[in-house]
Amino acid sequence: MKRSLFGFALALCLLVASTARAGAKDFDLKLGVRGGPNFSLLLQPTDSDEYQTVPYPNLMFDLGWNIGGALNMRAWDLIGLEIGAIYGIDSLKGSSYIDTVVDQETRERIKNNISFSQSTLHIPIVAQMTLPFTVIRPFGSLGIDLVVNRSSRTYEQNFDTFVAPGEADRTDPDYDEFYRSALAQGAYRSALNEDDQQIYGGFVLGAGVTITAPRVEIPLEARIVYYPSTGWDMTDRLGDPAANGLSKCDTDKPSLEPSCASLPPSSPPGSNAALLRYNDRPQFQILITAGFDYLLL
Repeated sequence: MKRSLFGFALALCLLVASTARAGAKDFDLKLGVRGGPNFSLLLQPTDSDEYQTVPYPNLMFDLGWNIGGALNMRAWDLIGLEIGAIYGIDSLKGSSYIDTVVDQETRERIKNNISFSQSTLHIPIVAQMTLPFTVIRPFGSLGIDLVVNRSSRTYEQNFDTFVAPGEADRTDPDYDEFYRSALAQGAYRSALNEDDQQIYGGFVLGAGVTITAPRVEIPLEARIVYYPSTGWDMTDRLGDPAANGLSKCDTDKPSLEPSCASLPPSSPPGSNAALLRYNDRPQFQILITAGFDYLLL
């Protein structure tokens, strides 16, 4: 995939360079800054019904931000190439619910809260088509986004425990704490996947307008980025669940299947724990960007 992404970027560079040879008057070179919020999104795994007792959220999302610079080359006031270097904070948050069989009369429901955060360096390389109006110029963007550095990766997990609706209550003061500890240390152990890809790429689609003035331009743009390497199923998000001690459930009656008892009372903390290694890359990202460009040529 990396070869195809770099090959696409090279082809775009050659295209813009060839059009620039037509004459200096047909070529613009701009240097500018970019910034704005981002919205990261991680959708439900397609096979989540097969792992109903695995504490993985059906949906994760959160707001972050980006700031950086961009070099923009444009020919004939129509087609161009923009290369950016953008520092960003990407965040994801989500929750999952697990039903736990306590005894024949009581089921406990545990809410598993997960959040990810990371700082990233994005290198977007996009081709642009601009309508050559006088002051406000609509444009569209198509290209790639290379994430070449990931740092300050954080992972947090906490649990909220409550009795499932319609079930009998428990009065044992140590009950909640025991089951939180058992879920965190016994039935499952969790960690951030340190082997997750440090370099990955995505496809960019965007649209916006540029406000023009003598020697300066103000671009306003909305972009959506899709990162295919994040994957769509549980094995992409957690490695191989079976290899980590997780098993699939009967999706028709998960609460009645012994293999689906995610936290049987007989499991003491620390015994036969399945390891969940969370990948923290977003699957989609929406960016709202404002900029300021200065015309060099």
